Amino acid sequence: GQEVAQGNRSASFKITTDSDNDFGAFNCTAENSLGMKHFLVELKVADTPSGPRNLEASKTCKSITLKWEAPESNGGLEILRYNVRLTKGDADEHMQSVGASQKEVKIDYPEIEPDTAYKVYLTAQNGKGYGQEEMVEVTTKKFCLPSRPAITNKELEVETSFMLTWQAPSDDGGDSNLKYKVEWRKKPVTEDTVAKEEDNIGDLSLKIEGLEGPAEYEFKVFAKNSEGRGEPDTRTFIVKQAPTGEAE
Repeated sequence: GQEVAQGNRSASFKITTDSDNDFGAFNCTAENSLGMKHFLVELKVADTPSGPRNLEASKTCKSITLKWEAPESNGGLEILRYNVRLTKGDADEHMQSVGASQKEVKIDYPEIEPDTAYKVYLTAQNGKGYGQEEMVEVTTKKFCLPSRPAITNKELEVETSFMLTWQAPSDDGGDSNLKYKVEWRKKPVTEDTVAKEEDNIGDLSLKIEGLEGPAEYEFKVFAKNSEGRGEPDTRTFIVKQAPTGEAE
């Protein structure tokens, strides 16, 4: 063996590998007048990483989201990045890389098409190179959820009966056959508050009746298509005191 230090509390020894014969087990021995201690270090040949584990995909009509776990083996070197490759048929459609700390990525580049079959490949990369490639097959949805409609009433204060109006969402999700749902409830809203609702509305307005005043009410308007219900537009109105003699 080679002596690397005397009388020091610490020591270092650099191993330079020029061939495969330089890899293997190295025995480090510390010795003094009371005896000696040994520590065995194994120097292995670095390899590329194994494949990312538990690769899963979720999708909309225009995006694909991947989730995964780190490879079982990093090949003996730090993972530097993950590489994503999207194909349609035999052609590569899109490639991107994400940092080693990420375990999720959303692929939403403009050319992704609705109701289309894709294959998504994922590899981990270390200083040795690209690791084992994992693949998942995904067919994007035919429609996306519609975007939020917009309540168009200008007034903040309303009567106990009034016409609620809204405009269509800017994005129908690819399905022009939209319906609407309206929910309203008296504030303050608690766990025990029961909302009233009107569903499958084909128009851009709804006559609201039977409110109590003075009070505040929260209204939500949702757009719906074949894929489901999108995010609502929300507005709070102040309901005026009903005139004397008016039924509440």
